[in-house]
Amino acid sequence: MTMLTVILSCILSFASAQQIQIKEDMNDKELTTIEVRKKHSVGHDLTYKIEEGKDEIEGDAAPLLQNARKNWKQSCNDWKKEFRENNVGNKIISTNCGKMKCETVAMETVCRSETTYKVRVKLTSDSATE
Repeated sequence: MTMLTVILSCILSFASAQQIQIKEDMNDKELTTIEVRKKHSVGHDLTYKIEEGKDEIEGDAAPLLQNARKNWKQSCNDWKKEFRENNVGNKIISTNCGKMKCETVAMETVCRSETTYKVRVKLTSDSATE
């Protein structure tokens, strides 16, 4: 019985989840599976989900193409900044303002694009099954 106690204390020293089979009392017919998991203080395992999305940004209209491109670039920077501020709890994997497309209407040029993003969202094991 003391051999089993020594083995169990060694197993509990591991930090990650592992499965180990131990023979009890030298009886080959009975095997016991012991699983050691590291829990968080909440008591739930954390899992992650990758969320992807798209949005559209548009710069202010300008009479010159060069100024319209600058306005689009400012809109892109503002979108990225706002995105970071709104996603404090989640880990941003990527943000992309996309390819700028400019068009002139009524003597003014407007540049716009489709943005994309990927975010890693923390979930508990309870909400992961939803």
